[in-house]
Amino acid sequence: MYGYYSHFLFVFIPSTCLLCLILHPFETTTKEITTTILFLADFLEEHRRVLESRLQPVIREITDSRARTREELESLYRKIVSAVLLRSGLGSPTDIAVVREATAALQSVFPQTELGTFMSLTKRDKERQLLELTMIVTGIRLFNKECGKGGEGIDDCKSEVIVLY
Repeated sequence: MYGYYSHFLFVFIPSTCLLCLILHPFETTTKEITTTILFLADFLEEHRRVLESRLQPVIREITDSRARTREELESLYRKIVSAVLLRSGLGSPTDIAVVREATAALQSVFPQTELGTFMSLTKRDKERQLLELTMIVTGIRLFNKECGKGGEGIDDCKSEVIVLY
């Protein structure tokens, strides 16, 4: 998907939620750059709001959980992995290779044995913890992709960029 705005070209890659901004260097004024940046900030904020509203039922299910048995705790952990994947936008939570990689990354910073501590947090602290875990797991997966040792389900943006002159 792409669109023009003044002397700028926006290219949006939905699978990665990546928005590229290409400026025409000789025909761009400071006012146009400022206007475009504000437009971009509004666009990204709206995208974030829509994503969070769609994630709310999943997050609520996790934060309201009263898991006690081993099976319930395993199910809760799988929901956390899914929420992390959905929030990051990098890979499908239905792709087993993506889920395995995300689970391994999550286990390295938040082992299942820590679910008891997680369960004792307030709802607000659980939400914060989930956001932090999403950022950490996403960082691990991006790092692994860059090292050539992972990155299942993450698009190679370098191969999708086309430079036009």
